[in-house]
Amino acid sequence: PDGPVRISNAVTTVQAGAVADVDVSDLPPGTHAIEIGADTPVVASAHVERRATLDGVSDLAWVPAGPLTSALVGAPLAHAGTDPLERELSIASAEGAQVQILTVVGGTTDVRRLDVPAAGSATVSLDPAAETMTQYKVSEDGFPYASMAAVGGKLLILNHETLTDRCDRVLEFDPASGALRELLSFPDDGLSSLRGVCAAEDGFYLLRLRLEGGRPAELLLDRYDAAGAKRSERSLNDLLIPAARSVPGLSGEADALNEFGMMVSGFSVQADRYLYYENFGLLRVVLDLEDGAALLSKDDLWSVSRGSGSPAVYRLDFDAEEEGPKVLVLQDGGFADFPIEPRDGYRLLRALSRASGGTWLLQLSDSDKAYAGSEILCWLQEP
Repeated sequence: PDGPVRISNAVTTVQAGAVADVDVSDLPPGTHAIEIGADTPVVASAHVERRATLDGVSDLAWVPAGPLTSALVGAPLAHAGTDPLERELSIASAEGAQVQILTVVGGTTDVRRLDVPAAGSATVSLDPAAETMTQYKVSEDGFPYASMAAVGGKLLILNHETLTDRCDRVLEFDPASGALRELLSFPDDGLSSLRGVCAAEDGFYLLRLRLEGGRPAELLLDRYDAAGAKRSERSLNDLLIPAARSVPGLSGEADALNEFGMMVSGFSVQADRYLYYENFGLLRVVLDLEDGAALLSKDDLWSVSRGSGSPAVYRLDFDAEEEGPKVLVLQDGGFADFPIEPRDGYRLLRALSRASGGTWLLQLSDSDKAYAGSEILCWLQEP
């Protein structure tokens, strides 16, 4: 807490593709932050275990590593319950810092200032009644399907109003001020329906379904600037319909148009060029908007990764003869295999998240049947 403390095994060699355990139990009592330096990228997490006796039942927790930051950071708080726990917040800094701590108690925000010494940490007690977040009501009658995108430090929320004022609304939420305002509104006229929103470099995209006689007729990509002014629109039918025809279970144009009417589970445009589309039906497609080509067409045995990084496409099941998970990433205008080694029999990839810094979070299972077997979470870092 009062300065650097070096552990006894300060240097550890980790072989490529392997995991190493570093014992830090020789640290003195207190709250510590652990700084890790390496000559190649690594991921790390801390394992904490407590026992009343050496052979007693253990209480354990995993603490993932996090990057240094000077931005706004949120932290979850344990539920107070009827017998509140003592809650403390510890902050560490390599160079020293002045930190503002904001908590909410009974709807009132409390702000405190904390000085953190260089190469040290500081701890502050939190009110047992402090809440973990402030809630903002977006809609009284919104459909339980929506999408969100972070644009210019603000959050865009696509919401479908279903009762008193039937319409599609794009709301802008400013986390700094807590202000919520309507940016765009589209009346329910039976002619179109919004399907998704995603961020662009200087604005955002909307995915819009055009209807004819109440049936899907065309999927359009609309480009807006950050102020909500429409800059362009483009029909995706010429790219999506041929791509859909190559997916097992879909054949003609009618099948493709029916897929367009499905709710969208994944939508993003990368580098203002590559469009990723995934719905709750069968269709998963990646389009090159510049060259006018479909780079990838898959069925519902595939999915698109989540997270702040460039999307990857991965298979949710595998042939018995396959060695492990199948992951595809976009490289030089095409898709290439990204090798994922099975972990001790955990071969089925159930979920994947990719961060902008190149860190991957994988949920792996040892069973090829849904809701069966056991699962693990693991991290890896791109080279």
